[in-house]
Amino acid sequence: MVTECGIPPGENFTYIIDTTDQVGNFWLHSHIQSQLTDGFRTPFIIHEKVKPVTYDEEKLLYFEDWDLRSFDDQMNIYSKLNAKKIPIAYRMLLVNGMNGNVTQPVVFEPGKRYRVRVVSLLTAFWLKFRMPGHTMHIIDQDGVACNPVEVDGLDLGPGQRFSILVTAHDTVEYNYKYNVTLYANFVNPLPGIIPRYYNGPIEYHQNAPLKHIPDVEDNQLSWSNTLDLQARDGMPLLPVDRQIVLSIKQFTPELNIPVYTFGDYAYNHTLVPTLFTALSMGNLAFNSSIYGPQTQAHVLHYGESIEVL
Repeated sequence: MVTECGIPPGENFTYIIDTTDQVGNFWLHSHIQSQLTDGFRTPFIIHEKVKPVTYDEEKLLYFEDWDLRSFDDQMNIYSKLNAKKIPIAYRMLLVNGMNGNVTQPVVFEPGKRYRVRVVSLLTAFWLKFRMPGHTMHIIDQDGVACNPVEVDGLDLGPGQRFSILVTAHDTVEYNYKYNVTLYANFVNPLPGIIPRYYNGPIEYHQNAPLKHIPDVEDNQLSWSNTLDLQARDGMPLLPVDRQIVLSIKQFTPELNIPVYTFGDYAYNHTLVPTLFTALSMGNLAFNSSIYGPQTQAHVLHYGESIEVL
């Protein structure tokens, strides 16, 4: 529970989302307990009425990290053992809901130009995505159209999304494969376990042989970088009205489960959803302290331009 009450089991609630001024790649997920980690998530694509660039077809690839055990079961293990002496739960990769190494092929037709929507639904891990043998141009990130930028691969954090343009080869002589690396910089590498490597087929013809493309070290490739992208609409940066600095800290409480916080407090749910508090407290709703110290609430005013560091 964050801004409002959860939906009770067996009940329903209809959300009406105004998408008038929004297009692009988004995603939906639960904020109740561990439902996100356990799979309550899905891509949410809003299509433009007029294509921003010319292409023939679209493809969607969405990635999830997954464990055979529920998140609560994993936490029960950590609570009974010393977390510093047992291995972290290394999660597997799902591609479009299937095991990352046995997923359905991305089918290309010769000469066609494709918009490939790449969506990361990951909860903690990062991933790198490449389509060796093909040229990739980024045309949007996180719902914002940008001027095309050529890259060798995408480096995506949890929740990050891109659209890329890829032109298929002119013949069906070969099939190819895309590469995905699931990794995390906050844990030490273990050969065969982390990072984990996955391959998916790019199919031109069912019976065509696989094109062999030599591996290239990551540091020899050009990767997506948000700072290299320029918004297609050319709007200048908004002047900053206020800056909010959020410091990330880690501590290990008695259960030996590492906890990350913004500031000095671990977040705890409020007894009353913050939206209800804001709507019922009159002018006191502008006082951040009424939401409780454990929320570290920041009150934002309508129309403010906020810079978060």
